Amino acid sequence: MKEEKAGPGHQGNDRSKAKRTMDWEGFGKRLRQRRLELGWSQEDLGNKAIVSANTVSDLERARHIPNAHTFTNVVTALGWDLTTAIHDL
Repeated sequence: MKEEKAGPGHQGNDRSKAKRTMDWEGFGKRLRQRRLELGWSQEDLGNKAIVSANTVSDLERARHIPNAHTFTNVVTALGWDLTTAIHDL
């Protein structure tokens, strides 16, 4: 079997390295600010994003790094563009 070579700057599959470089704290602050702008409680956002209020709280405090499904649900519930939200990390 032929081995594929990584291109320039390829970091492999080290997910922990990618997590360290993303600004989850900033995401949490923006999430909270947007939620408050909409006049929603953490429970309101949780219901709209199909996650618990505890998950919303953990995201706002950067105590939880969401999986793709949770991230997409929360971003969509807030009315944000998914591509922009990913880029802003």
